[in-house]
Amino acid sequence: MRGRPTASAAGPWESCARRGYDCCTQPGTRRRVLTSMTFPPRYPHAVDQAEEIRRNDWEAFSSLHEMGDHWVMKPWPKGASAYYWYLTFENDSLAAAANACQVALEEFDLRPVPTGCLHMTLLRVGPPDVVSNSMLERIITNAAEELGSTYQFQLDVGPLTGSAGAIRFSVTPWSPVLDLVEQLRRAQGIVLNTNSAKPQKDLRPHIGIAYSSARQPITKIRETVSELRTLAPVPTVVNAVKLVRLWRTETAYEWEEQASIPLRRAGPGRPPH
Repeated sequence: MRGRPTASAAGPWESCARRGYDCCTQPGTRRRVLTSMTFPPRYPHAVDQAEEIRRNDWEAFSSLHEMGDHWVMKPWPKGASAYYWYLTFENDSLAAAANACQVALEEFDLRPVPTGCLHMTLLRVGPPDVVSNSMLERIITNAAEELGSTYQFQLDVGPLTGSAGAIRFSVTPWSPVLDLVEQLRRAQGIVLNTNSAKPQKDLRPHIGIAYSSARQPITKIRETVSELRTLAPVPTVVNAVKLVRLWRTETAYEWEEQASIPLRRAGPGRPPH
C-alpha cells in the first residue's frame, strides 16, 4: 500500500469469498475480480440522459448474434500487470441486485463477479516496468491534489444489459465519471509526460457482474437479461477513487490496492450530484 495523508489506506477486511473466490480489501492483500471490454461501439447522444444511455446499451446488446469468450477476446500476456484507477462499490442493495441477476443466469457459461468485488474501471496508468514506485507516488500525490475539491456524487446502477463478452449494469449519469477521468488523466499525465491513455470517447461507464467463459448462443441469455431489466436501478454514492495493480490468472483478474483517494463529503444543503 502506497498511502499519502490525502490518499488513505484501505479500511478493515471486507470479505467477499464466494464461489471459490477470496477477496478482501486489507492493504497488501490480493483481490480477485473480473474486468470487461469497451462496448457499445456507438457513443450515446447525451451522457447525462439516463434513458438515452440505457437505450444505447440495450440496442447494442440486442444486435449481437452470439456471446464471445471474454478470455479469448481479451488476451493478457502471462505474468503481466498494470496500474489502473478504479471505483469500487460497497453497497448492500447493489450487491443484492447483482446476486439476483447472477443466480438467474446460472445455467449459462458465465463467470460471476463476486458481489463484494463490484467495480468500475476508469483509466489505465501503465505497467510497473514503465511506472516506477517513485512515479506512482507522484501520481498519487497529484491525483489527491486534483481531487481535493471534487465532491462525492451519486450514480444510478442498472438496468441489466450486456456486451459481446459480459453481462453488466448500465450506469448513469456519465458526466461525473468522465470529469473524474479527466482529472486523473491530468494527474498522471504530468508524471508520465504523455496523453496516450484511452481517449475519453472510448470510455463506457458500466459495472460488470459476469463474464462469458465460452463462445455461446446469446438468445436465451438475452431473454433472461431482458426479464431482469425490470429490477429498478440502484442509487449508489461514489466517495473515493482507488489505484490498483491488476493482473490475470487463468479466467480471473486479481488486483492489489495501492491507494484510496477520498472525495469531499457534501455539506448541508448539498446532496451528492
